[in-house]
Amino acid sequence: MKLDIARRLATEVTRKIMPNCDRFEIAGSIRRCKFEIGDIEILCVPKSFTSSSAILGGKDVTTRSDGFVRTVN
Repeated sequence: MKLDIARRLATEVTRKIMPNCDRFEIAGSIRRCKFEIGDIEILCVPKSFTSSSAILGGKDVTTRSDGFVRTVN
C-alpha cells in the first residue's frame, strides 16, 4: 500500500488507542517513510494498574486498563 494510505490508517488507530496508552509509536516502514508499505507497525505500552489485593497484602497483579482492551478488541 502507498505511504499516504498507511499513514492515514495508522493515524486513525493512534487517535483511538492513544488515550489508553502510556507510550505509543508508529514504527517500521511508515516511520522510515518508505514509498511502499507492507504492514503497519504500532508499538505501545498500555496503561495499567495494580490490583487492590496487592495493597491489602495479596499477590501483586498488574492489569491493563479496560479502555485499552476494549479498544483493541
